[in-house]
Amino acid sequence: MSFSSYLVGTWENHWIQPSEPAAYTSLQIIHPIDEPEELDVLAVFFDVNGNFLRHLERLLKRNAMWEIRVSDIKDEPVEGKGVVKIFSLDVPYREGGTLTKGIVGFQRLLLAGVLPTSPPDPEAAFSEAPLAAIPTEDAQREWTYVRSLLP
Repeated sequence: MSFSSYLVGTWENHWIQPSEPAAYTSLQIIHPIDEPEELDVLAVFFDVNGNFLRHLERLLKRNAMWEIRVSDIKDEPVEGKGVVKIFSLDVPYREGGTLTKGIVGFQRLLLAGVLPTSPPDPEAAFSEAPLAAIPTEDAQREWTYVRSLLP
């Protein structure tokens, strides 16, 4: 696995009832290298038809991890499934940030309540896969498009 400035994967978020997720994705984005010291990282969510839903943003220091549990997104929850695109920039995009290599990532699909445990373990069953690292030449074209969707 190599680090990149653009990762892509999928997400799911399904509920048994309002406070109990049945299946959801947890994304783990890691900045494993020493340069740059800090990256601006954006997670951009799309539905299965490619429609922009929302984005999240965080400054990520070297050797740090950002975990996004899709089920924990509160202000504008995403439900169903779709595509997530992760970009890393040298400075925040609102300040004119440019793509900068420095992230790797994983996606876990967690199936809550599918295995009988006592007490119930919400992470009793899961599958994990790396987020796909997209080549730099393709990353810039996609970033230009995605940037036009952001506020």
